Amino acid sequence: MSDMKEKKSHRSIFQNLIQYRHNSILIRNFGLVFFMMLLPLLLLILIVRTNMDEIVQQEISEANNNSLTITAKTMDSILDQIFSFAYFMEKSDSYKWLYMSEESELIERYDDIYEDRIRSYSLIEMYIDSIYIYLEKKELVLNKDQGGGKVFSSEEIEDSSWLKYYKEYMQEGETGNYIFCYRNKNGYYPRLLTMMCLDRIEKNTVQGAVVVNIDLRKLNQHLGLSKNSELKFYTIDEEGYLYYTNEEELLSEDAKVPDNMDFLWKEDLTESQIREMNGASYVISMQKSTNWGFRYVLCSPMSFYEERMERVDMIIQTIVILTIVMGILVAYIVTLHSFAPIQRIMNEISIQNTVEEVFLEEQFINKDEDEDVKNELQYITRTVRETGRKNKRLKMESEVWMKKLNNAQMLALQSQINPHYLYNTLDAINWDAIEQLGSDNSVSEMITDLAQFLRIGLQRSSYLIQISEELEHAKLYVRILKARYEDSIRVEWDVDDAILSYKVIRLSVQPLIENALEHGLRPKRYEGTIWIRGGVMDDIVYLSVEDDGVGMEEEDCIAFNCELMTNYEADSDHVGVRNVNQRMKILFGDDYGVNLTRRRGGGMIVRLIFPKCE
Repeated sequence: MSDMKEKKSHRSIFQNLIQYRHNSILIRNFGLVFFMMLLPLLLLILIVRTNMDEIVQQEISEANNNSLTITAKTMDSILDQIFSFAYFMEKSDSYKWLYMSEESELIERYDDIYEDRIRSYSLIEMYIDSIYIYLEKKELVLNKDQGGGKVFSSEEIEDSSWLKYYKEYMQEGETGNYIFCYRNKNGYYPRLLTMMCLDRIEKNTVQGAVVVNIDLRKLNQHLGLSKNSELKFYTIDEEGYLYYTNEEELLSEDAKVPDNMDFLWKEDLTESQIREMNGASYVISMQKSTNWGFRYVLCSPMSFYEERMERVDMIIQTIVILTIVMGILVAYIVTLHSFAPIQRIMNEISIQNTVEEVFLEEQFINKDEDEDVKNELQYITRTVRETGRKNKRLKMESEVWMKKLNNAQMLALQSQINPHYLYNTLDAINWDAIEQLGSDNSVSEMITDLAQFLRIGLQRSSYLIQISEELEHAKLYVRILKARYEDSIRVEWDVDDAILSYKVIRLSVQPLIENALEHGLRPKRYEGTIWIRGGVMDDIVYLSVEDDGVGMEEEDCIAFNCELMTNYEADSDHVGVRNVNQRMKILFGDDYGVNLTRRRGGGMIVRLIFPKCE
């Protein structure tokens, strides 16, 4: 049976080929796959292979130049930070006192500067080896790194090779603000790049310097040059002197670039180039420092990339072969089976349309006549368009039902207030009290306040009322409280008049006052103060109820706030903080509601947050 179906399928495909010929979807798909996938890809591979050497060299040059840019910016940033550190330290009052202090006071002054600035900076920047302060007129060097002391004469300091460069610079009458030199610490190790930041109190008068020593090995690690020993990085001045390189064998005091590499400082390479150096090919990139008069040079050996280029050639050859094979295979499969998925889609659509027609007939709904369909694709497109319209109608109906559900949920929450018959009963009690005790009595006044309180609470004409009305309702509740607890409970009001015209959910403030009373002041025998505050911040209105009661633990407060944010379904059986939060979120959205914070000094702050609504 399956063989017959398969034969029938092949026969159907063959018949389609005969019937439609070059218009057949099968033929067009074969041509599309072949010309749009195979030929452009082969052409692209050919072009890439033809220009591979140039492309690879350009990419290598760009990669090397980008690496140099990163390294140069890092190097400039390090020098900028060091100079800024020295500059601001020299301008500090503590530093200026060093010049005016006697030698006996220098240690104490220097200790302050060392602990406040030098020590912390050395710990943060790990490539810093040591920092000295040189006072030229006193011929003293302040150095805490040399064992046994902190103040040394220029002749006593062990690490003094930098002093030679300082004095030569001064004798030449230079007017710069810094001096660089390469040297070995204590004449041996570690190798240092020393930056002397000159202290010019007056325009042309040098009083001394802040000497910052950079450990070159740690600098290598910071710049990422220690990971690959074949990379060569040079820092060269305009006269060809080497101040820093990761080729340690080239470094020595007053060392210049070797003669066979003098093009590194004599030529200006605006773009990366491949050059011969020491019998090997290197990609060489140059950049000038923005502030320090150096030239940075990065040399990457071409041996890094030769293996990759060979690997790329092999990959290209493999891709060409696989592309041809896969192109033929894909073209064959698409040609043989391209019509089957379309046919299955059309069958499914036909089944769905049949079910829909039966449903419409049962519901006595007239279905629109089919539009003119010329081919399979038009048929599928029309069906998809109709499905989209149906989904849009369903979405609109869903939104309507969701709104009705929210209204029902709001009514359910609102209906938790005591039934209306209480108001009528209280009214009867009030008249009886007036007859028994006279018109002016505290019982009648309290019953009147309670009746008015319930009347406002039972009104259901709208979920929202003006803040002024809600506060009047809360004040009735407060009057009832004062009648019961006399002067033991104090209530203070601090509400901005600007928000009184905005609207808030009915019965939102009174439950929070009741919450403050029951949970905050009740454990204190109902003695304390309640503050009702209100204001506006940007487009947000807030009302808060504060108390100086027993409050909550921090963990409980966090847990309760999480519950208010994530769980606000209408399943609470009492009118309180949860009830108010539920109604706020249903009406205004998830961004609004109730939030609790602990009050400084004891107690809690319960805050309502809602948008401006007039």
